[in-house]
This record gives sequence, C-alpha cells and structure tokens, in this order.
Amino acid sequence: MPSPVLGTGFFRGFLANGAPNAGGSVSTFAAGSATPLTTYPTAADAAAGTNANANPVVLNASGEAQIWVNALSYKFVMKDSGGATLETVDNYSPNTAAPSPSPSQWVQALNPTTLLAPVFAFLTGTSFSINLNGLTDMTLSPYFLGPGDRIRTQNNSGFVYSTIVSITGAIPNVITVVNDGASVIDAGISAMYYGLMRFSSPSAPGYLDPRTAVNTTKNGNQVGVGASAKVTAWNAASPDPLGEFTTPQFTCKYPGRYLVNVQAHVSDSTVAGVTITFGIGDNGVALFQSLYSAPTVANAPVTLSYTKVMTLTVGQVIAAWWTAPATTTLFGTNSMINVVRIP
Repeated sequence: MPSPVLGTGFFRGFLANGAPNAGGSVSTFAAGSATPLTTYPTAADAAAGTNANANPVVLNASGEAQIWVNALSYKFVMKDSGGATLETVDNYSPNTAAPSPSPSQWVQALNPTTLLAPVFAFLTGTSFSINLNGLTDMTLSPYFLGPGDRIRTQNNSGFVYSTIVSITGAIPNVITVVNDGASVIDAGISAMYYGLMRFSSPSAPGYLDPRTAVNTTKNGNQVGVGASAKVTAWNAASPDPLGEFTTPQFTCKYPGRYLVNVQAHVSDSTVAGVTITFGIGDNGVALFQSLYSAPTVANAPVTLSYTKVMTLTVGQVIAAWWTAPATTTLFGTNSMINVVRIP
C-alpha cells in the first residue's frame, strides 16, 4: 500500500534558521544503508510503481516536494542547496505512518510572518532575552507563554530543558527559567522550542518536569498554644521525587499549579465546644480559608481537612497551620500533607 511521507505526501523542509530549504534536496535509501530506494510523486504512482521521483528529490523555492513511498522501510537524508546535510531520518516505515524517531512535540519559536529565527541575548544561566524581529511578544498570540510553561533551548552544551518562571518586557522579552538538573543556558543560545503537549501526552523528555508528588504524615502529637502556629514535626515525605519537603514545610521548586491538601486529626479535652482553626499556610502567613470546627464532646476526635488548587512560584512555602487552645491535641494518626503538581 502506498503511504505519504508525514501523512500527506507533501514534504516541507526548513533550514536551521527556520527559513524554507529552497533548492535543497531529499535523498532516499533503503533503511540502514546507502542503497538508493525509489519514491513517487502521487499515491497512484506509488501503487503502480510508475513515474518515480528523481533521487534525490529537489525541493522547490518553498522547500517543498511530493514524496510517496511503497510498503518498505526507508532512510531520508535532507541537504541544503549547497549540499550540506541538515537531517537524517532512518527506519521510516509506512506501517507506522511516521518516521523513527517520531516527530517532536517541541515547536521552534520563529517569527510567525517571516519564519526567521529570533535574536537571542544571553543574560545568565537561567535567563535570556528573545526578539522575534520586532513583531511578536511571546506572551501573546500565537504563543501565549507564561510561568509554568516548558521550553527547551539550543546551547553550546546542547539542549537545555527548562520551566518558565517569568516573562518580562514586550519586545524583546526577557525570559527567566528554572532548569532541569544541573544544566544551564549558555552564551551559545541559538534556538528556543516550546512544548505543545501536556502531561497526558508528554513531549520528550516530558512536558512537565519530574512530577511533584509529596505525601507526609505527622510525626507524633502536637498540643495547641492558643495562637496561630505552624504544625511542626512531620515525617520524611514519601514520595518526594524533587526533594521539596523539609519538615515542617514544602518549598516549591518549579512554578505551576498545585493541588494542596492538609488534614488534621484532633480532639479537645474540654466538655464545652471550642473553636479550632486549621488550613494552609502560604509563605509564613496563616491562610486558614475560614475552616472551623467546634467539637461538643470531650476527647471526641474529629478530622479537619482543607484542599486548594494554588498557583505557586519558585521558592514559595506551603505548610499546615492551626489555631487551637492548649486543651486541644493534634494526633499523628491521620494527619497529613499532600502536594501534587497538576497539568
């Protein structure tokens, strides 16, 4: 069965700066070899084995050509008009309807009108400026980038994967990021890509950074002090893949949206009802979100819980806070903190 290259048979090649590969060429070989293998200009020709394309196929002024293949496995080599090799894709099979490796889900940021590459200025290992030739603010259409979005940049050291912390200015934009692992942006920054897909269909290596998924339980009991106070002495979190929890609080490493849940199992020794306030603390401020409980039976345990979706910034601290009299005890059993990053 004939199959089209890239789904339509309509091949389009680009130079490294984003311009069309005008006058370039695509050579086709049997997979894993230097043996030429024929392609065709239409599905009908591919089915009949007639009117074969020249090999290499010469691309037009827009870097385009019609390329259809038979039910075989191919290697493609694209060159520019001067004969320099730009890209090699091996083991393309119509049975998988995609080249191997699969097309990237990362999209290069180019000037949307001219398709030319941006102008970059290196600032620090975690920041740079980007100018799309005076036409486009990266926070606006068609990009709409902002804190928490994933990018990768091409540097002298190779690709660096990062999460945007902030975008300031309009043209040029100054983009500040937190990088994955120990990698840093360097003075050789020459391209930027943004991830199209979210967590359910991740870009390689993952649209989101290694996922925050923190769970910790209370280490022993704690007695109220009559004033607003942080709940202390939690067990080591497990899991905590990014090492963001150090008792008694979670410190955000990557900006984004988080589901935060805090829970306390408490009782009071008095017969009269007492008011216990419990909830989420944000950067050292008790944000109890008006959650109250008034036990009416002495020593009758109750469970207090509060859940909130929060947009956190790098270094932001989350902890469990409460206000309770000295007659109130918060138990280690069933008291916990959960923090999960969400798409």
